[in-house]
Amino acid sequence: MTEVSQFDALKLDLYLELKEWKDKFDEMHAELIGDKKKPGIYRGLQAIVNDIEIKTRAYMRKVYREMTPAEKEAFFLREEEVVVTTIDRIEK
Repeated sequence: MTEVSQFDALKLDLYLELKEWKDKFDEMHAELIGDKKKPGIYRGLQAIVNDIEIKTRAYMRKVYREMTPAEKEAFFLREEEVVVTTIDRIEK
């Protein structure tokens, strides 16, 4: 077995803890903002709650079927709205 320093052991513990929190974050993100399958409860909203701001911006983007870049130029399908919602603390 390879020896691991105490400092590296602490980093490994932190790594695993952050990995667990990232999974929890991803679950909460899907619930609040949404994912590709389903919009979340705050998707598309503008709001301020205490020191938390929910803001949304929408823009159009082009959508293509899978093809080469040259084919993309020739076979443009449509523009599609993209909605991006973020939740952040308001800086004081």
